[in-house]
Order: sequence, then structure tokens, then C-alpha cells
Amino acid sequence: MEGFNVVAWFGLFYPARTPAAHVAWLQSEVAEILKQADVRKQIAEWSGEPGGEPSAAFQRYVDQEVRQWQKVVDTAGITLP
Repeated sequence: MEGFNVVAWFGLFYPARTPAAHVAWLQSEVAEILKQADVRKQIAEWSGEPGGEPSAAFQRYVDQEVRQWQKVVDTAGITLP
């Protein structure tokens, strides 16, 4: 489909109302892990790109993905049994 980009992505989610300090700590720890040379090398071998964006940026990405795929579902008339 023209103008459509499909990628696999992974992310960490946490329960609603998780304290902001816990979220910030987890995001910081993950960002540090994703800076490690051996981790970056492994991700590159899988043809991936390390993320580590702050929670708000990741939330915007997830929201955009949901909107994009909702259009596909609606256009194709996909329903779950």
C-alpha cells in the first residue's frame, strides 16, 4: 500500500497509575542498557534499531500505530469471531 510502512516494534508497558518515579527509573535503566555496545550490536544483527525514547514519545508512537492499523481494520472490514 502506498505510503504505508510496516515495522515490528517492542516496548515496555506498565499498569496505569504506576508512580511517575517508578516509570522514570525504569525508562532510565532501559536507556542505559540500550547504550551498551554488546546490546546495540545484537540489535543491529537483528536489523533493529534501539529505542529508549521517553514514555511520552513512546506513547505518541503507540497512538499513531493504533490509528494506522485501525484504518486497515475498518477498511478491510476485519472482525474478530
